[in-house]
Amino acid sequence: MTTTKKKRSGPRMPQLRWHRTKSGTYGYAIFDGIRENYGREDDPQTRVRFAEDLALWIANGRQFPADEENQQLAVQELVDRYRADLEGEHGDGWFKLGGIRVSYALDALVGLYGTERARDFGPRKLKIVRQHMVDAKLCRKEINARIGRVRACFAWGVAEELLPRELAHALACVKGLKAGGAVEDNAPRDAVDEETFRATLPH
Repeated sequence: MTTTKKKRSGPRMPQLRWHRTKSGTYGYAIFDGIRENYGREDDPQTRVRFAEDLALWIANGRQFPADEENQQLAVQELVDRYRADLEGEHGDGWFKLGGIRVSYALDALVGLYGTERARDFGPRKLKIVRQHMVDAKLCRKEINARIGRVRACFAWGVAEELLPRELAHALACVKGLKAGGAVEDNAPRDAVDEETFRATLPH
């Protein structure tokens, strides 16, 4: 006698689960393969937040609704909003204090995909951006740092509810270049010789 397994009609019903750590117990649930965090067990709002998300998910046909206004958000516009947010947070000195590094990373992104929809960007395109940096002969550590800044831009877009929740998780799956591979690190900097040091002091 043979039996046949019943096919599920849709995604599995998410449940509020608990993760115990040294600092406390935290609630989370899995929606469409993505982990959503809801806060500490002793916070009454943890269960409220989960219940609200579950109700929204069920009402929308067992998926989170997409924001139609942001469906056509281009990569260039996402980058512009992200830069504006950083400038607003850190003030006019942001560019000199580190913004220039962010700009270098995002300029490469915009140069390749600026006119495309931000929500269509994924791991494969991120690897193409990375290869562009490899072809530009950047060192391994600089490439990894710039790719991290590209990820941060998209993570900001997710946090602002401009992009799908799963996008940040997908981009995080692209690991950094490892030492000893085809891309070399810069040689370590040696100490300045005594003669050059003393000659520089008067200036």
